[in-house]
Amino acid sequence: MQGNPELVNLIVQYSWLGIFVFYLFFDFFIPIPEEFSIITFAYIFTSSAYHMFWGWFLILVAILIRSVILFYLAHNRATWVVKFAGKKRESIEKFKHKMEINLPRTLIILNLIPKIRLATPIIAGLSKVSPSRFLKFQGLILLIYVSANYLLGMLFYSTMAKFFKQIEDLQHSEYFIVFIVVSTIVSIFIGRYLMKRYFK
Repeated sequence: MQGNPELVNLIVQYSWLGIFVFYLFFDFFIPIPEEFSIITFAYIFTSSAYHMFWGWFLILVAILIRSVILFYLAHNRATWVVKFAGKKRESIEKFKHKMEINLPRTLIILNLIPKIRLATPIIAGLSKVSPSRFLKFQGLILLIYVSANYLLGMLFYSTMAKFFKQIEDLQHSEYFIVFIVVSTIVSIFIGRYLMKRYFK
């Protein structure tokens, strides 16, 4: 499989720590869906099985650690979490109720919704859900979520290779922008549909 060794080497030079930190804070600052970046990294790392494994592993661990930190901050009622909960009280109460009734299903739905995924461990920490139960289900869901998106990047490698070959020239950069915008819009619509369907 012909990969992208130059790009892989460039990322590795800036260290795996950069990728790890990137995913710890991704959803806080970047408005595009996290799925897009995971699929893109999977595409980039197809040139090396070694890099593919470590890329997948670091992304998974970073997102899981982020969930654990947010859960325990909420569980211990950190000041900023209390303020956040106060502003979103009605929605959070609805989510908490759903979690306490059916935790696995609620976590699956919330983890599929961009940006709401970031608040999921906070809501769980504010609810009556036990830490061990949350971590067990959240860990399994994130394993499947990251692996599925990573696999998509690998399966659609040939298609994405053609796409990225088109945008190597700056005059085609608008295709890349359109791709980000479309993926963001699709994720938002799917998220809203799930919200209305499950949390009405």
